Amino acid sequence: MSIALDVPAKLSHAAYGDCACGADCTFIQVGDRGLKCYNNSNIRDRFYRLQRSLAAKGLAPACDDCVEVKIDTSCGGRTVYAFWSVCADVACDVYATTNRSPKRLTDRDDLKDRLLRAGYSWLDIHDGNWGYINGRAVLIDVAGY
Repeated sequence: MSIALDVPAKLSHAAYGDCACGADCTFIQVGDRGLKCYNNSNIRDRFYRLQRSLAAKGLAPACDDCVEVKIDTSCGGRTVYAFWSVCADVACDVYATTNRSPKRLTDRDDLKDRLLRAGYSWLDIHDGNWGYINGRAVLIDVAGY
């Protein structure tokens, strides 16, 4: 699937710093899509391949188009390595006021079982790492294994 959006040629350092981030990735939402940004192209490529593989099995958001994005900083800027990803509704946002919901636990456990059947051991299990696309639970942080 091709995601046709213009890549932001430059992002301000402040805008980049305000985005959701984990140990390896910073996520920048652009409309209904997002850029998953990494400091290293090898890491980006590894997680891109893994997310594409999981997406083909319905276990992660679809992704496409690896890009480079310049981040403006006070010392001139730097480049991050990214790929486009479909956005999901993050579980911690969906269940912000009802985190004891039986549906949350059932959906999370079902996702974990589906991932295990696909040969993926999901070790970093928390509500910031999975979400929903069209009502189906998907893994949104593929680095958690």
